[in-house]
Amino acid sequence: MLGFNIFARSKKKTSVALVYLTVGNGSIKINNLPIPRTITTSKIFLPLVLSDLHKIVNICAYTKGGGSVSSLDAVRCAIAQAIVLYDTRFKNILRDHNTLIDHRTVERKKLGYLKSRKRKQFSKR
Repeated sequence: MLGFNIFARSKKKTSVALVYLTVGNGSIKINNLPIPRTITTSKIFLPLVLSDLHKIVNICAYTKGGGSVSSLDAVRCAIAQAIVLYDTRFKNILRDHNTLIDHRTVERKKLGYLKSRKRKQFSKR
């Protein structure tokens, strides 16, 4: 597949990530800034390393909202989804390593509580 251009979108908490996957030399940019390959950003590279595409694709990601950690998780999920759109053979590998989606959701509010677990202060007298 020469000259492909794949688009994927992902969410994590309030962060939204848009990822464009194109043919290239393995560069990754987030919000038009190149990121170094360090331990803190190794989560982002997991889908690329598992699929062995880290040397042949360029990734351009745009994030909006949320904090830095949730933005990185949203980018990781979007990269994994773009890789699955590129080649469906990688779907099982990426699913086994929990990179496609984040299953955690917000706990519901219970009756009589202020939030899901927060209660009013108890008074003995």
